[in-house]
Order: sequence, then C-alpha cells, then structure tokens
Amino acid sequence: MAKPQAAQLQPWVDGSCVVIPTQTALPQRCIITNEPVESSEYQVWNLPYIPRWLLMLMFMGPFFMITAPFVRQRCKFKAGFSRRYRRRRLVWRSLLISILPMSIVMAGVAVATGRGEFLVLAVSCLVISCMLMPLLIIYAHPMRVVRHYDGLYWISGMSPAFLAGLEAMDSASTTPASPAASGQARM
Repeated sequence: MAKPQAAQLQPWVDGSCVVIPTQTALPQRCIITNEPVESSEYQVWNLPYIPRWLLMLMFMGPFFMITAPFVRQRCKFKAGFSRRYRRRRLVWRSLLISILPMSIVMAGVAVATGRGEFLVLAVSCLVISCMLMPLLIIYAHPMRVVRHYDGLYWISGMSPAFLAGLEAMDSASTTPASPAASGQARM
C-alpha cells in the first residue's frame, strides 16, 4: 500500500502495526475484540516511543528506567477498549504487581517462623519482581509504539480483526462508488 502523507491524518496498516501521525482518531471499535465501543470507552492515549537500545538497558537496573522519560517521543491518538478486555487486563496486571508485596510478606514469615525455605521464596519473588518491573513499564499499555520515523508512529498490539477492519475501511474509502463519496474524509 502506498504511504499516505502525514498531513492527511489517515491511519494505514503495515504488517501487524497501524501507522499514524500523532493526533489521529482510530475507528470507535475495541482494538482487541473489534466490538463497537461506547464513547466512555473511547479515550485519548499518549504512548511513548522508547528506542530499542533503551529497552535493553532498562533490564540492567533502575537508573536506566529513570532515564526513559528524557529520550522518548510521544504519540497521542484516540482508540477504544471494551469493558470485557479492560476487566481482564486489570486482573492480570494486579496479579503481576502483587508479586513484589508477596516477597515482603514471605520475608516477614521467614523471620517470624525462623524457617529458611520462606526466605528462599522471598528472595526468588524479589528477583522475579525486579525482572517484571521493566516489563510492566514497557507493557503499561497494551499498545506500543515500535517505530517512529518522520512524524509517523507504528503502533502494535491491535488484534488482526481490528487491523482487517481498518484495511477494509481504507480500501472502501480509496475506491469511491460515487462522486459524492470521493469528497468524504475518513476520520
């Protein structure tokens, strides 16, 4: 598919990503389930673009996680999530975040009971949580900006059904059925 101009503010699909300039509105459908979403579920996202070299360094220690806000670009756009998906996402994130407090509880139990096996569990939970922190930062949003070039952002994390619907809308709007349809804007 030919690359549209950034000034047109029209999204297009490139493999498993949607390519958009900032300040774009995607169709009012859930990007995961492709169900129509209500206006309350359709919101503005402000996603960061973090270069790959910084993603690798984030796993080396907390200093590099602190530097991330200073070297990234941001893409602001509108997209929606269904209530069902948001609920499922909340449950999984809550479980992952609970690993850190669990290590503190296990350490307290090890000290109170004098049993070393609880201390081993506490240390292993702490190590796991240290590895999960960068992942939770990277995947804080289900969508990610995987590339930034010339004012355009490649956004991943959308379902194949949503991408197919976006391509169908794009092909329908590029082949107008009547002269009146050719003057309509897509978004």
